[in-house]
Amino acid sequence: MKVTANNWQSDVNNTLYKAASLGDQTEKEGEKISDSAKENDFDRLSDSLEALSNQSPETSGGDFKMKSSKPDDSVGQLAAELARAETRMDVQQVSSKATRALINLKMSYAAADEGDQKKIAQMIRRMEKLIKRINKKLQHLGKEEQLELRRKRAAKQKDTQKEAELRDELIVRRKKRHRDERNYAMKELAQDGKESTQDLVSGLTESSQALSSSPDLAALGDFGGIDLGAMMGDFGGIDMIV
Repeated sequence: MKVTANNWQSDVNNTLYKAASLGDQTEKEGEKISDSAKENDFDRLSDSLEALSNQSPETSGGDFKMKSSKPDDSVGQLAAELARAETRMDVQQVSSKATRALINLKMSYAAADEGDQKKIAQMIRRMEKLIKRINKKLQHLGKEEQLELRRKRAAKQKDTQKEAELRDELIVRRKKRHRDERNYAMKELAQDGKESTQDLVSGLTESSQALSSSPDLAALGDFGGIDLGAMMGDFGGIDMIV
């Protein structure tokens, strides 16, 4: 199987750079960046990291794979879904996924060795924070629904000034909420990408060490003047063929 480590690292680094650049640009330019442009960048980042996650190799037996204790639904993916959710039902669906993921993480923590427990504990804290934000969004949606009812009541009573005030308040609340949710989701997606890169490098290193110590590889020794063990260890920019 052919694994191009350089391409993997480039994809992840480009994705993380886009997240950081967008965060800086948002702080500096504020309202100059249109909501539609932010949404498009946010969607591309989410799709890119999800694709990288689906392609992540794992270490198993003689095949080159990367170990992973992550749940099927990562914090970044769920945060992106939360940012897109517009109704209580949508948010409740994200909440159900997050709750299941948290339970799976806690079960993994109990069964993991000491080395993996630290990483899983960090995932648990991130998932718990996400669940708090889910509950916070439900509260925000409740307040927005109350404002909408008051606005409709004012419109029915033909109180144009009151209706305009409530409409403006709704617009400001929703824009602030959407901006906050997108920024949080992009931060968590970037963290997912960072962890995927770390897991990939760790998996490549372990696979290289295992192959270098393999009797079959040792028997090959000097294959045409090429040190295969060294070649496997130095994967920066080299296509590795196993």
